[in-house]
Amino acid sequence: MRVGIDATAFAGPRTGVGNYIAPLLVAMLDQQPQAQFLLYSNDDLDYPDHPRVMHRVSRPKRRGPYWQNTHLAAMIRQDRPDVLWAANGLAPVVMPRGTATVVTIHDLVYKYARDTLPPHSYAGRAVAQPMTARRADRLVAVSAATALDVRTYYGREADEIIHPIAEPQYNLAARHDVPRVRAALQLPDRFLLTAGTLEPRKNLTALLTAYLDVRARGIDLPPLLLAGRKGWRDNDIEQVLRQAEERGWARRLGYVPAPDMPGLYAAADVFVLPSLYEGFGMPLLEAQLCGTPVLHGPHASMTEACGGVGVQLGADAAGLARDLTAYAEGELPLACRTPHSIHNDAGEAAAKMWQQLAAAARGQRGAPRPGRAGSVRAPELRPCRALRHPAGAATSPGRPRLLILAPRLPYPVIGGDRLRIYQVARTLAKDYDLTLLSLCESQAELDMELPDDGVFRHVERILLPPWRSRLNSLRALPTGTPLQVAYYDSPQFRARARQLAGEHDAVLAHLIRTGHVVRDLPMPKFLEMTDAISLNYERVRSFTDTRVRDPRVAVYSVEFARLRHHERSMVHDFDAAFLVSQVDKDYLFGDDPVGAAKTVVCPNGVDLERLPYQFEPAGRDIAFIGNMCSLQNYDAAHWMATQIMPLIRRRLADREPPRLRLIGRITPEKAKTLSGLTGVDVTGEVPDVAVTARGCGVAVAPLRWGAGVQNKTLEYLALGLPTVTTSVALEGLTAIDGHDLLVGDSVEAIADRVVRVLTDRGLAHDLARNGRDYVRQKHVWDVVLAPMRDAIAAVVPIRSDAETAPAPAAGYPSPVVR
Repeated sequence: MRVGIDATAFAGPRTGVGNYIAPLLVAMLDQQPQAQFLLYSNDDLDYPDHPRVMHRVSRPKRRGPYWQNTHLAAMIRQDRPDVLWAANGLAPVVMPRGTATVVTIHDLVYKYARDTLPPHSYAGRAVAQPMTARRADRLVAVSAATALDVRTYYGREADEIIHPIAEPQYNLAARHDVPRVRAALQLPDRFLLTAGTLEPRKNLTALLTAYLDVRARGIDLPPLLLAGRKGWRDNDIEQVLRQAEERGWARRLGYVPAPDMPGLYAAADVFVLPSLYEGFGMPLLEAQLCGTPVLHGPHASMTEACGGVGVQLGADAAGLARDLTAYAEGELPLACRTPHSIHNDAGEAAAKMWQQLAAAARGQRGAPRPGRAGSVRAPELRPCRALRHPAGAATSPGRPRLLILAPRLPYPVIGGDRLRIYQVARTLAKDYDLTLLSLCESQAELDMELPDDGVFRHVERILLPPWRSRLNSLRALPTGTPLQVAYYDSPQFRARARQLAGEHDAVLAHLIRTGHVVRDLPMPKFLEMTDAISLNYERVRSFTDTRVRDPRVAVYSVEFARLRHHERSMVHDFDAAFLVSQVDKDYLFGDDPVGAAKTVVCPNGVDLERLPYQFEPAGRDIAFIGNMCSLQNYDAAHWMATQIMPLIRRRLADREPPRLRLIGRITPEKAKTLSGLTGVDVTGEVPDVAVTARGCGVAVAPLRWGAGVQNKTLEYLALGLPTVTTSVALEGLTAIDGHDLLVGDSVEAIADRVVRVLTDRGLAHDLARNGRDYVRQKHVWDVVLAPMRDAIAAVVPIRSDAETAPAPAAGYPSPVVR
């Protein structure tokens, strides 16, 4: 196979992308003796000669997307490789027939740190990278955090996650090279080290400002050394760096040759990477391999890069000054992974990359490329293979068959309604053979490989692209149909659901979005409503805080009446319905005894194995976890950051003020708004909530409206985070104010309770212990879903002669965000 590689990263001194490609290419040359590689570049290549590696150079007047779509495209048309590895995240828009594309996405800097890019770089990435990602035959992400960003912004799943591989020279033996490197670079005996191109995204201005402030207050810190080339938009960096250099407190090393970097890492007291955003954060891994502890910025990718064994820093100068002060006083929990605990196998990574290249090449010859997410095409049916059970054994003799209808694919299990329906299915799979019929909004979801977890015997997926859903909603505006229902309307889904229903003993519809499809069928059927959506909408109608403007407020005001009628009437057509709280049940059926009799309350639960107890006696930061793309969560985050946090910081002015960590999915515009506030760090969506919340002294759920049971409150309690919540965020729970958590509904009340927790760590410990005990006793999934299981079994009995099926796998992907 002939593989073309965008090797522009090999032109000039090698940095991030070049260091990513190099070990994979070396290993693939060793593993694939018949393969040939063509390295394409816009300048002379710095790569050793090899009989199966051809250098192809074409020098353009302009680089970036211009070069990819002109010079690179022309060379590919001439050479006709089987596949192009777009290793820099960009590829020609028009690829010649017969050449497939595998793209590696390193980061989405243009989304998260737009202001740090030169205008031409931003324009090129903002236009070309999404197009490349959507058109690629296969997509590789360098981290789970980047894969989440790809799914959020490009509408497709990464086909593989391949972490950067550190060169073998990064190991504990680097300590023996320290004397040579110390002499060559004239290093002091002790120093702090940061490395990377001197550009705004690295957040060096804030780091240097904080360093100067701490030293000016007479606090002793080792000198700060900066390794890296001069970058762009670096006037602010230069100004503050010169101040530090004039005082003898900092020194720039410039570009450090690769052979000297391991010894430099090993000589440092600690390595600091304060970046605002990284796709992975390779220097953190390199430093740890050399035995040096690391401090890093707030984005989830850096936590992933250091395996969660690092200290997360504040994002602004004030937060960094606090952290540097704590470092000087020996209060930071410095630690370093041992090399044997770090997975850094170039051979394994290369095998994964070759698998993607080969699959793309085969697909190019025999199958069409994956369609662009949301592209204009007719919805189609895509059956998935039967999971766990081989052909001919898709069902167990004697076990009832249950069809589950879902408006969104439960995988990956990332919280909210996906988490609930997954746990419902996992519980019911102990007694029933389950078939899943689910809508998908993108081709990536349609093609996604599902885990072999034993929950579903068979899965089918139907594509409903967002453009069609929006059109459905527009058509429903002049009618009485709730927009919630119209948005998910699909004739193909309806037809297939009714066909499959005839092959099953019962149907469980998840949410009213799918309930209307089968409500008239004369068979056992159940409605998993989760919560009263109309209750949430009615509360939004009373929303008067104009500081959080959102057009959804107007939509919800129109929607709530038709939605409430729909929710109330639909339950009458089902054998039983399920809600998460008595508040929701009373709201919908307080005056309807028939609806109330059919409705069973089953709260949400938690997986204690995935949420380990991690109370931190010295914790001082404040955590808020939530999907801030939802109106109620963003309002809560905005209210906390703009009104409550200033009051808390004033009341704690005599001590190190706490910082607010906003953890969860958020748009770049809203992230920029909130991260610009004093004492606020925005992490974005993260692969592991528990790791990101580690070290916090209190967690808050300041929701002013909502419905149902708030998963965030349960997760705080499970993690052992002392919790302060509003009455709304406590609805549906029986946790006791003052014993398991604290409750407050005004700015002053919430601030008062947060200050109490942060200043009285005895109280904090009691709340943490009691909160964990509460969820262990009341909110384990098998316990809270037992009434649902019993209600279904009363209509569709569990047959006594049923074959005992293997229990579904307990594990599932860690929750990302609620």
